[in-house]
Amino acid sequence: MKRDMELIRKILLQIEEKCDGMGAYSIDSIDGYSYEQLYTHFCLIKEAGLLHNPKILMGGELIVDRLTNTGYDFLEKIRNDQIWEQTKTEIKNKKYPETIEFISKIAGVFFGNLLGNIN
Repeated sequence: MKRDMELIRKILLQIEEKCDGMGAYSIDSIDGYSYEQLYTHFCLIKEAGLLHNPKILMGGELIVDRLTNTGYDFLEKIRNDQIWEQTKTEIKNKKYPETIEFISKIAGVFFGNLLGNIN
């Protein structure tokens, strides 16, 4: 299975939206994706250190308390749809690697450009 950064973004956005920080949140589904895709990408996000207290229960339920500070920082850079689309286009056009670190760097540049236009 190929890593899908779009799905990783969707999972992070869902966790941020649904988690209240007071207990575990279960990732049930995301439209258009199978359980196997969710499971694989949950594991990738866990391995990247973006989730606090991630667990996979015996029945296959995907549980998390919240994002880590690193997870929030990454999500902050890719949250804006315009920045996300620019980042994906830049990576595709220049054939850059689709890693969390590299996406964070590219999105950070576009985020900085957006901030520069505000001043």
